Amino acid sequence: MTQKKLRQEVVAVLVKYLNEEKGKPENFQRFGSKDDEWIPSDITDEVEFKQLGLDSLDMVELLMVFEDGLMDGDLYLDEKIFRTIPTFGNALKEIGKYVKRVESEKKEKATRAKKSPKKKSNKGEKQAGKKVRPRKKTGTSGTVGGPSN
Repeated sequence: MTQKKLRQEVVAVLVKYLNEEKGKPENFQRFGSKDDEWIPSDITDEVEFKQLGLDSLDMVELLMVFEDGLMDGDLYLDEKIFRTIPTFGNALKEIGKYVKRVESEKKEKATRAKKSPKKKSNKGEKQAGKKVRPRKKTGTSGTVGGPSN
């Protein structure tokens, strides 16, 4: 995922969260906008999460929203990044590191899946011109048909 695409997705998730859960603080005005709705241009790299009206509990909730809303839910973010990072730009860089790791793991897993041969079942297959019959299951005593008395 490119940095630009990542930024768009993260901003979209954040704006949706802010509009659904928080609303816009009256003291937050950008470019003379007095709208009650958040828009993507409100979210700059320099904006602090406190300016967005988010407290520590909101940050944990936002972390989960990012995990669910990005990379089809395959993303796991360490909550420490949100405790120590004050601005959106810093958080975006950290999220980018996690996204790269997940993408790398997915690529590696796909490569391994292509390289490893798939095991085939021999049930009912012909082997060297002969039909192989599946084995009969044995009872608890090890003989066919169960224990003998």
